[in-house]
Formats: sequence, C-alpha cells, structure tokens
Amino acid sequence: HTFWQSMFFGILLVMIVFYGIGLFAFKDAAVRGYLMYLSGVTLYFLYRTGMYHTYLAPQGDFWYNTITAPLLVLPYSGGLLFLRTFLRLNRISAKLDTWVRFFQYLLLIALPLALLSRSMCIGFGLWVSVIVGPAAWILSWSLVRKSRSALLFSLIWGIPIVSSIIEILSKEGFYALPVPREALLQGAIMIEVLCFAVLVGLRIRSEERTRQTQAVRLALIQKDLIRAQEIHSDLLPGNTDAFPELQIHTHYQPMSYLGGDYYSFVRHGRRVGILVADVTGHGLPAALDASAVHVAHQTIYKRSQSAADVLSGMNEFLAPVSSYRFTSAVYAILDTDSGALEVSRAGHPAPYILRSDGSVVEVGPEAPLLGMRPEMQYMQLEYQLFPEDRLILYTDGVFEVPDRGQGVESVPSMQEAIRRNSHLDGESFAVAVCSLFAAFRAQEDQDGVTLLQIKWEGPQTVR
Repeated sequence: HTFWQSMFFGILLVMIVFYGIGLFAFKDAAVRGYLMYLSGVTLYFLYRTGMYHTYLAPQGDFWYNTITAPLLVLPYSGGLLFLRTFLRLNRISAKLDTWVRFFQYLLLIALPLALLSRSMCIGFGLWVSVIVGPAAWILSWSLVRKSRSALLFSLIWGIPIVSSIIEILSKEGFYALPVPREALLQGAIMIEVLCFAVLVGLRIRSEERTRQTQAVRLALIQKDLIRAQEIHSDLLPGNTDAFPELQIHTHYQPMSYLGGDYYSFVRHGRRVGILVADVTGHGLPAALDASAVHVAHQTIYKRSQSAADVLSGMNEFLAPVSSYRFTSAVYAILDTDSGALEVSRAGHPAPYILRSDGSVVEVGPEAPLLGMRPEMQYMQLEYQLFPEDRLILYTDGVFEVPDRGQGVESVPSMQEAIRRNSHLDGESFAVAVCSLFAAFRAQEDQDGVTLLQIKWEGPQTVR
C-alpha cells in the first residue's frame, strides 16, 4: 500500500515540476490550468490520506485550522480553469466563459471561510465536491457538438466521477470492491491526469509546430518585404550629382518597410523635372502602386513639353490601374538657365517658394487626384525662381494632424512652419519642419514623410 501511495504522489509531483517548467517555456493557458489542477489534486490527496496532517500540519496546528480546508476546493477551481482553457471556451461562448470564470473564483471563498470557521469551510468544500465536478462534466457534454475537445474532456473528466459513484455505492454496502476504495479513486485520478497530460502534450506539440510554421512564413514575408523595400528604394533617385545647377536635399521617411511616397528628378533638356507623388494607403499595396507611378512618369515625361502635359499623360496612364487607389502628385519643371518655374498639381498639397528674404509663396493650381478622371487635362502656373530661393515640395504626411480635440487649433500651417525655420537649411530645415508637426501626433497617427528642398544658385553655375 505504501509503495502505491508513494508512486501515486511521485508521479503527481514529477508532472507538476514538468508542467511548471513547461509553463515558462510555452506560456500556454491550458498548461497553466492543468498545472493548477494537478497542484490541487495533489494537495487534496495529501489531505485525504492524512499525509498532510502527519508530516506538514499536525492536528491543532495553526496551518491545519486555516489552510487545509481550502484544499478541498482548490482542485475544482483549478479544474474549471483547465476546462475553460482546454476547451478554449471563450471562442465557443464568451458569455459562458465569463460565467465559468466567475464560479472558478467564487470557489476560492473557502479561504476566508477557513479563517472564520473551519467547519463551515469543510461543509462548503464538501458541497463543492458534490456539485462542481458533475456540473463541469455536464457542461462539457453539452458542448460536444461544438468542439471535439469537449468530447475528450468529458470522457476523461468522467473517469474519477464514475469511480466516486462506485466508491459511494460500495461504502453504502451495495457490493464489495475487489480493491481498497482509496486505491480505486487514486487509480481513476491517475488515469485522468495521465490522459490529460497526453492531450496537453499533443496540443503543445501542435501549437509549437504551428508557431514554427508561422515563424518560417514570417521570415519569408520579412525577406520579401526587405527585397521589396530595396526595389522601392532603387526607384528613388539616390544621386543628384547629375543636376549640378541645383542644390537638392531630400528627406524621406516611410512609415514602415514600405510606403506610397515617391519622388523623382529627370532632365528635360536644359530644364529639370521634379515629381513628388503620394499613393493613398500604406504598406506593400501602396508601394506597388508607387511603382506604377514610376513607370508612368518614366514613360510620359520624355514626350511631354510642360508640367501640365506630364500630369495629364500620367493621369491617362494610371486611370485603368487605379480602380480602388488614387494618387496625388505635383510636378515642377525648372529652367536652370533662367529660373523659370512651371508647377502643376493633382490633388497634392501646394508647394512653396521660400524666398531669400524669408517670405513664403504658395504655388501651383488645384486639381483632382490622378486616376479619378481619365479625360482630365491638368493646368499649370508659372513662377520665377531667383538665386538662393528654395522650392519646397512635400507629401501630406509632413503636416497632417488628426483632429482628436486636443490642441489641434494650435497646430501651425505648413506655410508658417516653413517661415519659422527659414533660417535653417538642408537636413536641419527638414527635421525642424517635420518635428514641429510630429509633436502634435500620437505614434499610431504617424505617416510616411517626404520633403524636398531645391535651391537654384543662378545661371552662372551652369556647366
């Protein structure tokens, strides 16, 4: 008898240690529920077999009077937690999961009851043992049609319940058991915990395989995103040495790996074409459409004579592929001999000329987004750029601030932001302007940012 008792408790303790370590490794809710149930079962049998009284808390000891009684309900509280997590009850019925969670914590009322009256606590624990186990069994059977796990739970959970019924019938003298009553219940519990251990282990293995598969897929997706980022970056001009007549500074910061912002510089004879575009949306879809904008620009600008011609041609090119996504764009052509400037806009924020005296001039006519009206012919306006003047082009990610009712009225306009920082130049100017607006935005409201500064130094720099 002592041998089997020792084996019973030894197996329980080994499983508690094993799943206790596994809980740190896998962070699985079912493992946590099963571990609490195992702990409760172990403490309950220590109490029931008298080992607790003999070795840990003798009769009359403080711990005997205050701690032993709650052990009667701990297995059932842990069992309800295991039921919820093993069946993933929150996925079957959130309301039912809430009720089971409520009763799971309600059982722990035995702890303060023990401080008031040990007899009351034992009575509470006995009623719990009569009600909760069968109730959980009936609940699991009622969910069999919705979850295959419920069938497995019902079959295994019922093993000690059936053995308890047999034990009670034997105790009332209906028939004699061929084995000691304690051995019957312990054997049933051992079968139950071993069966649940197998199921929990299979679930851990399945979820670990799923995590590994997802990790591989995630690595492939990240690799594809990095490659897509490289391709998208290759579309942007990295070297502006081909335009010695101009001082060009670019500030480009996508919201994530990829974005829908695009800019380009091209030659129109002695003139330089400057495009800034912004595809609606974010991420990979917007980056793919930005590639279409690149193709459209490279196709159209060579046969166009003006900024308006370029946007009109790009609009016609992009309309068939813009069924659900549109593009804002601004196109400027600067004559490097005379400083004459043409500006055409398609639903894009207005560029500004920052004069050498610090004044700021808005440029470009308003017009619809590219792709909205295939037949649209865009207009342009002409301006004069002088030496040391700066042309500022940007996307709406620079200045847009969502209206959340918190100081939006104090956000400066883009024109005011440029004027405030007119004493700065290059990267310092771009960072100062962008930071001014970023301070009014939450992290989740940040968008891709593109800001170009083009300075014409005059006809004497032409080579």
